[in-house]
Amino acid sequence: MSHRKTFGANLRASRVAKGLTQEQLARKCKVTSDYISMLEHGRANVGLDNIVKIAKGLRIPIAELIKGIE
Repeated sequence: MSHRKTFGANLRASRVAKGLTQEQLARKCKVTSDYISMLEHGRANVGLDNIVKIAKGLRIPIAELIKGIE
């Protein structure tokens, strides 16, 4: 699995576990819901600043988003 797909799967699992929609998470992170969707489907590359925003929005450690990426 590609790094982007792994990140996306981790993102989606964390978002669903928190009971958030893509729109709700996007608002918390100050990004668009389209961007969250693209990340979850592995169609966008994520930058470090956005990884931090997303982890804070989900209230999880960054490591949860990048687990399985070597």
